[in-house]
Amino acid sequence: MMKRHLLLLLSVTLLLTTSVTLAAQTKNADPAFLKFWSNFRTAITKNDKETVVSMTKLPFLFDNQERSRSEFLKIYDQLFTRKVKRCFATAKPLREGDNYDVFCAGLIFYFGKVDGEYKLLEFGVDD
Repeated sequence: MMKRHLLLLLSVTLLLTTSVTLAAQTKNADPAFLKFWSNFRTAITKNDKETVVSMTKLPFLFDNQERSRSEFLKIYDQLFTRKVKRCFATAKPLREGDNYDVFCAGLIFYFGKVDGEYKLLEFGVDD
């Protein structure tokens, strides 16, 4: 029980620290994206698959196949590996026009607006 509380406290401290750093480094970022990113990153850190899928544009292209909501949930652990999740805790999005890119664990995650809301759009290999 004590370990769980300590882990929670460390996670919250890390998120608050990275949120302050992110805000300072992305002062020209869209405030709506910053809110989205904070929520998305928290969902990844907590392994909250339902929230992540709700923040993802579907169908989602993975392994050359369009994946539905239920199919995305099945491939979630392949996409968001332990290494990717650790990286997301401190990753800093880079603005590319109206969209944002996040580089983690050899992958690039692309975020942009869909019907006025930010979503995870796709990912690719960072060559």
